[in-house]
Amino acid sequence: MFRNKNGSGVPKTSKRSLIITEIVETEDTYLQQLNVVVDKFLQPVALMRWIDPQTIKDIFSELRSIQNLSQTFLVRLRECVSGNIEDARIGQLFLEHSDFFKVYTFYINNYENALSTLYRTKKSNKAFAAFLEEQEANTAHHDLENYLIAVIQRIPRYNMLLGELLRKTEPSHPDYNELPKALESMQEIGNYVNEAKRKAEAARKTNELESLLSMKHSPGRKYIDDGIVFSRPFKKGTNGSYMIVIFSDCVAVAKYKGLKAEKKVFAKAKVYRYSKLEVTHKDATGFMLSKDVFYCKTVEKKNKLLKILFLTQSPKIDSSETVISRVKKETLPLDSSIKCTAQLKDKVWCGHTSGKISLWSTKTLTLDREFQAHKNSVCALLPIIKHSHMWSTTESGDICVWTTDKHNACRKRLKEHQAEVRAMCVVTDASTQTVWTGDINGWINVWSASDFSLRHGLLVDGKIQCFGVVKYFHLWIGSDVKIFVIDTRTRQQLMVLKNAHCGIVSAILWVNNKVWTSGEKGIKVRHELTGAVEETLASHLEPITCLEEVSKKHMWSGSVDKSIIVWDIKTFKKVQELYGHNETVYSIAHIGNGNMVSGGKEDNVFFW
Repeated sequence: MFRNKNGSGVPKTSKRSLIITEIVETEDTYLQQLNVVVDKFLQPVALMRWIDPQTIKDIFSELRSIQNLSQTFLVRLRECVSGNIEDARIGQLFLEHSDFFKVYTFYINNYENALSTLYRTKKSNKAFAAFLEEQEANTAHHDLENYLIAVIQRIPRYNMLLGELLRKTEPSHPDYNELPKALESMQEIGNYVNEAKRKAEAARKTNELESLLSMKHSPGRKYIDDGIVFSRPFKKGTNGSYMIVIFSDCVAVAKYKGLKAEKKVFAKAKVYRYSKLEVTHKDATGFMLSKDVFYCKTVEKKNKLLKILFLTQSPKIDSSETVISRVKKETLPLDSSIKCTAQLKDKVWCGHTSGKISLWSTKTLTLDREFQAHKNSVCALLPIIKHSHMWSTTESGDICVWTTDKHNACRKRLKEHQAEVRAMCVVTDASTQTVWTGDINGWINVWSASDFSLRHGLLVDGKIQCFGVVKYFHLWIGSDVKIFVIDTRTRQQLMVLKNAHCGIVSAILWVNNKVWTSGEKGIKVRHELTGAVEETLASHLEPITCLEEVSKKHMWSGSVDKSIIVWDIKTFKKVQELYGHNETVYSIAHIGNGNMVSGGKEDNVFFW
C-alpha cells in the first residue's frame, strides 16, 4: 500500500488515491508481462538461425521500445506517488510521456501482420512451433498471442483509469486541468486501438478458417461472413452439408465430414476466385457458384448470403452506376493553360499561366469575365468564404487578395515570399482564421485572413508543393518526396514521413478520417495520426497532379496521362475513368449542383 507523508495508509474514502494505486500496480503487472515476452520469446527466437530477422521483426514489432517505455514510465509513476499520493499529478505525467506513447501506434499498425506472420510461421516451421509450445507451457499465459494482445489492451486500460481519475478529482486540485488533456491524448491512440482490435479479430478468424478448411494462406485476405449450405434442397435430416465462407478475395466451400475430438472436421475447400466467379439464382433457396449448385435452409438465408456475396465482389460499372452523365467543353478566348481552379459563391475562378484569371458562371457554365491579375503564371487559388475573398499566388511569389464583387478589386498585395508559392490553406482556430502559404524555397508564412497581416514565418527542408489540413490542428506539408506534419498552434514538428511517395508529393486531402496523398506512382491512403499507409491506389499511367473530394462518396484524381479517375472513398475502388482532356490535367474543383470543373495544359475548361 502507498503511504502519505504521515506514514498512514490511504484512507478508504479516498477513491482518487485508490485509482492512482491501481494505475501504478497495473503498470507493474504489465511490465512483468512485457519482460516475459522479451526474455522467454523474443530474445531466444532472435538467436535461432532458422528464423529470419524480418519474420522476428514482423511478429514482435516495437515490443522492446514499449518495454523500455513501460520501465521508464513505472519509475516516474513511483516517484510521482512517493510523497502524498493525493497530491500526485498523474495527468501531467501522462502528458510528459504523450509523444512516447505514440510508439503504440506503430505496434498496433503492425498487429494484424504480426498475427498473420505468427500463424504462418507456426504452420511452416515445426521447430518454431515446438519451441513456442515448450515456452508457453512454462509461462503464466497459455500462448504468445495472449502476450501480444496485452499490449493492445493497455491503452484502453489507461483511458478507463484516467477517466475514473478525472471524475474523482476536485476542480481545485492542481491536476484537474491536466487530466482532460492527458485523457484526450490517450483517447486518440485508443480510437486507433479499437480499429486495430477489430481488424485483428478478423485476421484471427481468417487464419482459423484457412486452417480449418485446409486453404493456402493469402496475406491481406479478410474474413467477411460464413454460413451453411447444402448440396440438395433442405429437408429435416438432409445430408451433404457444406460450410461456405466469404473472404475479401474469394469464396471457399468445404464439405462437412463429421466430428473429431469434439471438433468439426471439413474436407479441403474448393476456392472460387472473384475474377472467375459467376453467381446466379436457381430457385427459391438455390443458387449457383459458377457451375456448382448449392441450397440454403430458407429463402431469407439465401437472400442474405447472396447480398453479402454481391457486395463483396469487385464492383462492375454499368449505366446505373455511372457518375458522370455529360461533359461540356468550353474554348477560352485566350491562349494559356489553366493551372488552378476554385469556386466561390456562384463563380468558378480559373488561374492561367498567362497571369490572367477567368470567371465562369456555375449556373450557365459560361464565361462571365476575365482580367489580368498577375504578370506571370497564377499557381494557386484559395477561397476564403468567411470574408468573401479569393487569394491567388504566382511563380514570382506575389500573393493577391481579391474582392468577389463585379469589380474584382485587389484588396492587398503581399510580397513576403521570394519564390514560387504553390501551397495555400486556411486554418481555423476558435473564432480566428489564418492563411498559410508555402513556397519552393521551403518558407511558410502565416497570415491573418481578416486584415492580411503577417503573423508568423517558418522554414522546412525542401520545396513545398502542397498543404493538407487534418483535424487535431495538424498541417501536412508535401515537400518534394517527404511529408512534414506540424501542429498549427505551436508550429512544432510532429512527424516526418520520408520517401512518402516515389517522386513529388502533389496533393494532400483529409477525407473520412483518412489522409489521401498523391505522387508519381499513385495515391496512398494513410492513417490520420501515424501516417501509416493503409491503402495504395494505382491506376493512372503517369504522375498524379491533383485530388478533389466530391461530396462524401467520391474522390477525383487528375494526371499527366490526361485522364481523371473517380474513386469510391469508402471502398477505395475505381468507379469510373473520364477522358476529354488532350493534355495534362492540372486542377479539379467541385462547384456544386452536381457539377465539377477541370482545367489543364490546354486552353479549355471542362464542366462535368
